[in-house]
Amino acid sequence: MAVSKKTLSGVVLQLALALFLLVSGLLTLQLDGGFFGKLQAGVSGNELAAAVYSFLKGSPATIVIMALGICELIAGIFLLANFFVDTGKITNLFIFIIIIVWLIVIALIDVMGSGGILGGAFSSASAFLSFLKSLSAHLLVLGALFTVWKR
Repeated sequence: MAVSKKTLSGVVLQLALALFLLVSGLLTLQLDGGFFGKLQAGVSGNELAAAVYSFLKGSPATIVIMALGICELIAGIFLLANFFVDTGKITNLFIFIIIIVWLIVIALIDVMGSGGILGGAFSSASAFLSFLKSLSAHLLVLGALFTVWKR
């Protein structure tokens, strides 16, 4: 997958998605307390963690969040590495996992969440606009994932 075979828009989209997944993975795994640090599952502004915590609690939630954070981080690294070397089908595997998770995030946050379709998105104009903003951001990421998947 040499960069020269891709369109400029595809390169920009892949770079943006790679950076998004790297940062999202790092935020999910929040390193805390020194160089080696202790891995923690963070919820602050992280849709993935918030979605998992909405249906799991305690240690199982932490384990799932950390596993998904690692998948996000690895997918981001492989997408960046893909600019320089062919990473093969392993990148597609991690992107596929993130696509499945992202569909679950959309269902839990934008459909069943407190500001989602079933949770009051139509209660006021402000709530509806907030819902549309969240949904559109989630759909942009989903579209980028589908675009770079199997590329």
